[in-house]
Amino acid sequence: MYDLAEGVAQFQRDTFPAKADLFAHLATTHRPHTLFIGCSDARVVPELITGSEPGELFVIRTAGNLVPAYRRGGDGIAASIEYAVSALGVTRIVVCGHSGCGAMTALAENHDLNAMPTTAEWLRQAGVSGTDTAELVHLNVRAQLDNLSSHPSVARALAPMPSPCTAGYSTSVPARSAPSTTPSPPDREPPLSLPRSGITMKGHRKWCTPNLIRPPVKPWPPPPSKPKPVKT
Repeated sequence: MYDLAEGVAQFQRDTFPAKADLFAHLATTHRPHTLFIGCSDARVVPELITGSEPGELFVIRTAGNLVPAYRRGGDGIAASIEYAVSALGVTRIVVCGHSGCGAMTALAENHDLNAMPTTAEWLRQAGVSGTDTAELVHLNVRAQLDNLSSHPSVARALAPMPSPCTAGYSTSVPARSAPSTTPSPPDREPPLSLPRSGITMKGHRKWCTPNLIRPPVKPWPPPPSKPKPVKT
């Protein structure tokens, strides 16, 4: 079994010093550009499959990457969405499904979940049905994108846009090859090609919050400063 304590020690010994400037910047800055909503499945790691650095993604992970429609009363998912959009001003939201999803498999194959009543109740919120797991993964992503628009913070952010767009992706978890990421449903667009304005892609919708929520973030690392002329 992997030793978590050794992993922490390795991070402190090797990873942290190599990215010391980045972590010093993040100590006082929290400006993720994307809210990434993915499945809790341990094989689908958002930062790993997107090649993102610390501080770039604000991540919510739920069983089956479900996003319940908004309802009054506090819950962790709604609060996280609201904070990401209203406080952090993310400019993109991604809902990412994946192949071999246990939640979608349970729905497609009508698994007996009597021993897991909480899980059964949670999956009823998916709002999708079918017998093909792969198809259900894509349908589920689209359904959760629709649910997102019911959240007041998201609706307010989208209101100024003349033609809001949505973005959903599914990633595969093959046994012997690198994961691949495709829009949902599949098409020929480049993986994770997310625009910052309303654009309709073939076969599916994608959206982002307007770029007016917060001022542009300065690039990191900052460009090297020009040396000051030496007075003689």
